[in-house]
Amino acid sequence: MLLACFACLACETSPTEPEHSQGSFALAAIDDVTVDSGEQLLIKILVLRKDKDPRPVELSAEGLPTYATLEGETLTVAPGPKEWGDSHVTVVATNGRHTDRQEFLLRVIRPNKAPRGGNIVLEDEGGMLVALTSPVVRGTPTLWAQRVDEDFDAVRLRMEVVPESAAFTGAPTHESAWMSGDNWQMRITLSGLPTGQRFKLRAWPEDALGATGQAAELTGLVYLPRPVRQAVADPRTCDGEPVDVSSDPRHCGECGHTCLGAACTQGICATTWLAGPAMETPKALALDTDFVYWTGEGRTGGLYRMPKAGGEAVRLNVGRGDSMAVNGGRVYLIGTGLLIISLEGAESPFYDPTAGGTNIVSFGEQLYWTTNNTLKTRPKKFVGTPSVLVSVPGHAMALRVDDSGLYVTTQQGSVFHSPLEGGALTPVATGLTRVSGLATDEQFVYVAYGPPECAACPSFCPYYRPFSCFTTSTLARIPKTGGTPEVLAQVSGMANTLTVDGQFLYWSHDGRGGDLPLTEGSVMRMPKAGGTPLVLADGLNGVRSLALDAHSVYGYTPDKGVFRAPK
Repeated sequence: MLLACFACLACETSPTEPEHSQGSFALAAIDDVTVDSGEQLLIKILVLRKDKDPRPVELSAEGLPTYATLEGETLTVAPGPKEWGDSHVTVVATNGRHTDRQEFLLRVIRPNKAPRGGNIVLEDEGGMLVALTSPVVRGTPTLWAQRVDEDFDAVRLRMEVVPESAAFTGAPTHESAWMSGDNWQMRITLSGLPTGQRFKLRAWPEDALGATGQAAELTGLVYLPRPVRQAVADPRTCDGEPVDVSSDPRHCGECGHTCLGAACTQGICATTWLAGPAMETPKALALDTDFVYWTGEGRTGGLYRMPKAGGEAVRLNVGRGDSMAVNGGRVYLIGTGLLIISLEGAESPFYDPTAGGTNIVSFGEQLYWTTNNTLKTRPKKFVGTPSVLVSVPGHAMALRVDDSGLYVTTQQGSVFHSPLEGGALTPVATGLTRVSGLATDEQFVYVAYGPPECAACPSFCPYYRPFSCFTTSTLARIPKTGGTPEVLAQVSGMANTLTVDGQFLYWSHDGRGGDLPLTEGSVMRMPKAGGTPLVLADGLNGVRSLALDAHSVYGYTPDKGVFRAPK
């Protein structure tokens, strides 16, 4: 708090001094005042007496802003952190016979904090994260960075890109649009780069008042254009008939794989889009006999469904979760709690805030799910309470349930088995790195796992290692009784959403680069015993959930929505 006085001490005139014609008192001059937003300043208003006139002098003020008050002879100025600007204030003193005025400028200055943020992240044209230690980018690169501005100023990201051997000049070559708020992901598309050259870049945030934050730098950036895929004939003999599996919709990609009426191009059946994107962050997808269901976060998040054959997408509930199961005319959503929704409307939605978790599975009359380090269960009916089946040594990542029990993977690279009724965990496999997929059949546990931790992109550790840090994934199977993993295939990218259906193993690639060969598409299948993978859908980014029925595979991508492809 500051105190300002704008005159000497109050004084009286000498008795021998003649009376002044201007009046019996005068206000001391008030200098212009400057104060910072968020601070408080006290201004003492002084009245200078010229005679012994006993009449009291009353003070008032004109033009005071809302954050200033005058009480007695003290003017209090207390602007809030978001209040600033100039005010022309007039202090008025009167005793009923004489009036005096003093004008001054009250200026509130807003202190400006420079924007700040963390490291930069680089993506290729397909949205795949690129290791900053070796930033070779396929397709036009995009750089983004998290930036925070505590003053809520508009902020933009500015960048200078120069040849690796050149010096930075401070003049930006690229910049993002202005964005307002306190926390933003700023993005810049690095268009106009010559191909095959090595560059370095410096990126920094700047707010609307000109304050700049700390710059981040990247060296060794190489931009390579995405090659155009060429159609190549693939003649084979299917059912005794010569066909070209690169274009025959009855035998698309391999003999017997039908496109169900869709076209076949480059050995891939055309994807059918059922619904456009309805939420920013899809979380889970499931099927029943007639409908496809999905849920996720965002302004338009919630639970949706639409007919498998296509039609209108309907939001059933604003509830959302990280995982979902559909069974017996009910939808089970789990996240911070468990939400049960009756599809027939015979029962009101039920919410249990004590049953939070993820990886929910409906099996028999029970629900099973994981928390960070436990396996839990409760009855599927509305009435019931959750109970802990068993504690998990490590962070639980994925869960599968069948007649033989529960199988769970951990972030530490282990696969465990638990009986349906709970009890001690039995190790099925240990020593795996970054298990990203889990599936089971009658004999085997199937897993997808990455290379040694963060070997592909150490600059992203640890935050980005669950995503596109993987350059390869291993698909393997392990006897349910335990044993050495049998490697079935090595595939590019991070293989997730691993699913077994019939004689095939299905998975998706997370953020698969668009220039990978056609043998490694976005949604794949392969015989369970191993063999040549077949591309079911391509050109998709961010597929995080797959579901299958008798004829098709269904999924959701954040940028395009719900799709269906022949399986």
